[in-house]
Amino acid sequence: MKKLTFFLITALFAALPAAYAQSQTEKPKAAVYIMGNPEGRDALRMAVNNYLIKSGQYQMIAVDAIDVVAKEHTRQMSGSVSDAQIAKLGQDAGAKYVCVVERTELEGVSYVATRMVSVESKVAELSEMAVLPKGGIIIDFVKKQVGAMLGMEAGAQPAVAAPTPPPPPPQPTVYTAPAAPSPPPQPAVYTAPAAPPPKAEQIAFTSNPSGAAVNVNGKNIGVTPCSFKPGARGKYTVVVSMSGYEKATKIVEFEGGTLNVPFNLSLSKTTVAPSKTTAAPSPTDQELATQELAALMNALPVPSTQISTSGEFKSHVYLNVVRTKIERNWNPNILNDKIAVMISFEIHSDGSVHAIRVARSSGEDAIDRLGVWAIERSSPFPKLPPNFEGDKVEITITLRPTKYR
Repeated sequence: MKKLTFFLITALFAALPAAYAQSQTEKPKAAVYIMGNPEGRDALRMAVNNYLIKSGQYQMIAVDAIDVVAKEHTRQMSGSVSDAQIAKLGQDAGAKYVCVVERTELEGVSYVATRMVSVESKVAELSEMAVLPKGGIIIDFVKKQVGAMLGMEAGAQPAVAAPTPPPPPPQPTVYTAPAAPSPPPQPAVYTAPAAPPPKAEQIAFTSNPSGAAVNVNGKNIGVTPCSFKPGARGKYTVVVSMSGYEKATKIVEFEGGTLNVPFNLSLSKTTVAPSKTTAAPSPTDQELATQELAALMNALPVPSTQISTSGEFKSHVYLNVVRTKIERNWNPNILNDKIAVMISFEIHSDGSVHAIRVARSSGEDAIDRLGVWAIERSSPFPKLPPNFEGDKVEITITLRPTKYR
């Protein structure tokens, strides 16, 4: 009986290293890719690499392997880098997943995006994006993003899965129970920075003398002194009139905050008795009418998105759903209706997005990248209409930075 017990314990000791080695090889291989050339790039990559190792969820490939492939891809790729290109890079390096870290500077604001791209599906299965606080350390910030993305406590070091220690030598009557497994990590909680209080948005009108009627873009809003809350930034035609005084007209451009617009009214000229024939409109009235019409046209807002398709796809309802979903994720931090980025992509029958590319650049690399990011964050879309015979449709959307977040 003692010999049989000794034989079983010896076999258990021999099987433990093989079981542990098998558990390690079953973990998917992953690589880390830092887009661009941010400050401390190598240190950031090593920190993310070590953090993923400690998570116990991935095997990390050698840094040199991803570097060799990345250099060739950097030579071939230009403009925005899609998830499909990242997946190709990971496939060439022998990885199943690629952890991508990207930092974008736009109008003094640092956006940091971290995503885990699957080599098999060529899409980001996990992603986090936030604004890096001023004075923040990017390595610590990215580690928190990776922790949140993997479902670990923000800022905490992930638990490392250690091999089960060998059992003590057999005792005649003593049995030692196996150690209880450690509790699963808690989901991370990220607190967004508080939004600044909204500023007053109004146009204030005064006149000398006061009590004059004010008309903005053909709508009466009251008598001076008074104020008007515009619906959007742009140009407005203001007409002020008062009995016994010349009508006064101004075209004002509202750019936010409080805009004060004063008027000094002049006494009207002596009225001439009308003749039997109707007098033709004076040049001054014609010029005023032309100015008012031009101001009304300029005040029309420029749409932030325009969408179109190729082929025979004519479902306007479906296209409105796609455009609305993209607009929710299109949040540039600037206002400039003079530039636009045109992006093309495909929607397959199941609503998945493929072949995202910049068809026409805006001239600003940051705007192009934010446009591609808006498409990626909006995926997947609803399935294509059942009456559409094709298996995919190509969409082209034009995005303009004409709204504030």
